[in-house]
Amino acid sequence: MRKFLYKHHKLTVAMIHILSIVLAVCGFITAIILSPGEELNAEGAAAMFGGLAFALIIEIGSNCVSPFKYGIILLRKLGKLSYGRSSFSTGVRKSTDSACAEISERLEEYKMELKISRGFDGFVGRWSRLQAIIAERKTSEYSKYSLNYYLYKVENLDTGAWQSIKNDLAVRLGEDRADQRDKKGRVGIVNCVCVLAEIVDSEVREEALKPISIKVSELLTLSGIRICVGEPQADRYYLCAERYSDETSRTNESLRMLARFTFGAGLGKLGKMGCGYTPEYLDALDKAYSTSLGEMAREAEEIRLKEKLSEESEQRERPTVGMAEGDIMRVGDRVNCALGGVSVISWIMLPEEAEKSFEEEDVGDIEDLLAEAEDEDASEEAQDEPTVPEEYRGPIVLTTTCYGARIKDGKFRWVRKKQRDEAFSLVREYLLREGFESVYFYNEKAKTIDPT
Repeated sequence: MRKFLYKHHKLTVAMIHILSIVLAVCGFITAIILSPGEELNAEGAAAMFGGLAFALIIEIGSNCVSPFKYGIILLRKLGKLSYGRSSFSTGVRKSTDSACAEISERLEEYKMELKISRGFDGFVGRWSRLQAIIAERKTSEYSKYSLNYYLYKVENLDTGAWQSIKNDLAVRLGEDRADQRDKKGRVGIVNCVCVLAEIVDSEVREEALKPISIKVSELLTLSGIRICVGEPQADRYYLCAERYSDETSRTNESLRMLARFTFGAGLGKLGKMGCGYTPEYLDALDKAYSTSLGEMAREAEEIRLKEKLSEESEQRERPTVGMAEGDIMRVGDRVNCALGGVSVISWIMLPEEAEKSFEEEDVGDIEDLLAEAEDEDASEEAQDEPTVPEEYRGPIVLTTTCYGARIKDGKFRWVRKKQRDEAFSLVREYLLREGFESVYFYNEKAKTIDPT
């Protein structure tokens, strides 16, 4: 029974929701039968609320109550991984030139416009167009997508050739993005890449099975880009076909583009072109078969306990531990001020650096920022090398954040404007006592440095 439920994971999740809906509907029908008049009698009310109660028990119990919630988490993970395939096949072997020509024709059929740009050995072209967002308009942060399809063609796609393509993309994506950016931020830029070759190295195949990130500049790393690596003569194509839970995500749109323009198929038909599930899916399925819900719950609890102990250890090692009310501590460019039981964070910067920061910088879309945040050290104390030398005592610019960390447990907390202004004043006086020539206010809204 367990194997059937996990093997048919999509059906299992659907049946849970259907069961709760059926119980709720049965409750309403029973209430109508038991209450023949216009008013709902006691028996009818009991039946109606009883059906709703059982429906809620099933929904809440399966998603929130241990150990059932871990089964649902695993089913959703299996659902995501089940879209992936070790490779894809069109059923027709063709030359690389012929495959490029077919993709070009398909792109033109979908009104994608060929953009002429600087040459690169192996670069075929970039096709682009604007697409209005209709179905997800209410949930998407964008009103339009700027779709970009990059096509490359090489003879032998080894690691060296692949690195050259990524280096070319790093420059090309930055140049193309500058022309597409919208001042209001309502245009989301979606990129996908297709590389066709006669021979593809095994390491490149493995990299194609995950969305890639391209570092465009020091501040900007574009994430979630799907890439398709194909060997048309062997009729083998490699790409990451896993779908993410957020249907409006940019990486899912990147996958739709690859499916539509490379194979002429929708996401629903893409799986039928796949050859073999990915090792990740098969490993997750084997674990589901051999692990009970109780064991999953115990493993999850052990992981949670380890994370808690690690977090507590980090809290004890924080420099701000033991700060008393009104204490101020400088660590590099950051200045902590203990106020109301919270370590309010302020930052100092050199005037020239503050002026430079007002220049409009492209740091990517929200998905890029979130992906980068996941890769960085999430510790409150983690920071880059200080930009203000310890011995510097000239003019300084100060800004205070709208958040801080509680002194006792270090947990994140928003700071009220009154508390933020008070912390700014205390830190300003501290910096003047430390011998700084003057302290300026970093006015981010007006993009000015104001005297205090």
